[in-house]
Amino acid sequence: MICKAEDCDNPARPWPGRGPQPLYCSKVCVQRQNHRNQDRRNRYSIHGATLDDYDRLLMEQEGRCAICGTDSPGGNNTRFAFDHDHASNRSRGLLCYLCNVGLGSFMDDRIRLQRAIDYLAAHAPAQRGIHTPPGLAPQGINTPC
Repeated sequence: MICKAEDCDNPARPWPGRGPQPLYCSKVCVQRQNHRNQDRRNRYSIHGATLDDYDRLLMEQEGRCAICGTDSPGGNNTRFAFDHDHASNRSRGLLCYLCNVGLGSFMDDRIRLQRAIDYLAAHAPAQRGIHTPPGLAPQGINTPC
């Protein structure tokens, strides 16, 4: 049996007094996994959400970031960020690290974000292709990869 801690492929070993089934390879893996699980519970419950809510959103978004469409959470994260409206605390979706940080940098201000879009459009090279996941491109814009 393999250790149940994330990012560990070592064989699990029995622990005295811990029951018949070994789950982890070391005390370090037990502590690391417990910390990760607690962090996940806290992270989502702060926003009034559960891990079931996370899993439901992940399925609805087909395992991808709600903004850019990547299937990789990015950064040091193994899960997508749970995006929420800071005023109402309502969930909006799951975002990769870069989209979450980018959106957070604009403090949920649509005017500021639109100005950034306008700025990029005004200074974009004429022949530069912009990669946009299918279905996210505005109508009439060709987005070559």
